[in-house]
Amino acid sequence: EGGIKEFQTCDQWNAHRKSLRNSKSVARAEKKSDVPMAASKKSKRKRTYKDEREYKQMESVILKVEERIEALKVDAEANTQHACAREIFQSLSDTQEHAKKLYARWAELEAMAD
Repeated sequence: EGGIKEFQTCDQWNAHRKSLRNSKSVARAEKKSDVPMAASKKSKRKRTYKDEREYKQMESVILKVEERIEALKVDAEANTQHACAREIFQSLSDTQEHAKKLYARWAELEAMAD
């Protein structure tokens, strides 16, 4: 960074100083963004009693939801009436969304420190 630089005009010198300031501010911003990330890794919280109970029951809850999804798929294939099919597909969509949320929560609970 240091050292001697030769400039032909004041404009070159000003441009060089501006680029140094920008690079220093970027470096400071990167340092600041690294600090919270490191702090958040250290602040992994443990599962609370409720979280632990939820974690232990999560697999059975997900299995029930997956069974419900499979049953709705079978109903959708067997149904030929438009009005009923629409309700079945809406229910299927809602159940699949619920399953996604359960999987995300399960991953969150697993990531917590034991």
